[in-house]
Amino acid sequence: MKVKPLFYSLLVVALMIKGYDKLVDGFYLYKVRAPKNLLSIQQLPLGEGIAHSSVTSKALAQPFYYLASGSQCFVFLSLDKKFILKLFKYNRWIPANLEGLRATYTSCLYSMQELAQETALIDLQLIPNPCYKQTLTLYNRLGCTYKLPLSSTAFILQSYAQPIPEALLGLKKAHQDEKAKQLINHMLDYLLLRREKGFTDKDPNLLSNFGLIEARVVSLDVGGLIKDPKKDLPYFYGHELEKVKRKLLPWLRRYYPELADYAGKKIQDLQNDFFKQVLS
Repeated sequence: MKVKPLFYSLLVVALMIKGYDKLVDGFYLYKVRAPKNLLSIQQLPLGEGIAHSSVTSKALAQPFYYLASGSQCFVFLSLDKKFILKLFKYNRWIPANLEGLRATYTSCLYSMQELAQETALIDLQLIPNPCYKQTLTLYNRLGCTYKLPLSSTAFILQSYAQPIPEALLGLKKAHQDEKAKQLINHMLDYLLLRREKGFTDKDPNLLSNFGLIEARVVSLDVGGLIKDPKKDLPYFYGHELEKVKRKLLPWLRRYYPELADYAGKKIQDLQNDFFKQVLS
């Protein structure tokens, strides 16, 4: 039986679409436009009272270039490389997973209202705002230009932070092991500070979710925080720090072996000290 030419044509089109989707990393404007019924979704925290930063309009007047795709947002870097813009992936939540959207929005509000310094957050808009008359200029991975009115979208604006792997490898290249150890200490101190404020992180990955602004460690991921009294200190020391070890130590053993034992001992000491206090 002969296969109809139409089948081959459809197959070629499907492969072309799949190939293009991979080239642009799945970014399309329709995915980041906030749904029109966003305001009508009940019990969705929207943060109406958040005051926008005075630097926002100036920062968003420049072009932004595609940087990465996260689990919740597409990420762009400004032309001057001073700002990170994140646009929510609404297609992954609406209409089937409103609980996921609610959790992400709640985390973003926590980050803005209680952890702005620790997350380098400049501005947060969860409701499409008609007061913003600007239009974003975006470039995808292929260099194609897109125009996105700010009145039709929500966004996260953060200061750019140097990724932790890049910072660590730079210190290794410069043979500054002591400064690298200090960076490990600063990251762990950050986790402890955030825990003192009552927060845990669904994905405490120091490598992909943390960055460095001068000597200050900040959290790049603002959508995975949980403020839950049930997540007590034993959970943090026994579970969250274990997740930190599972992601950090294999990378260090491969790319910065001189630091792996130090980091592992540092985390283990924190855990041991806590549980000794609990048992005493």
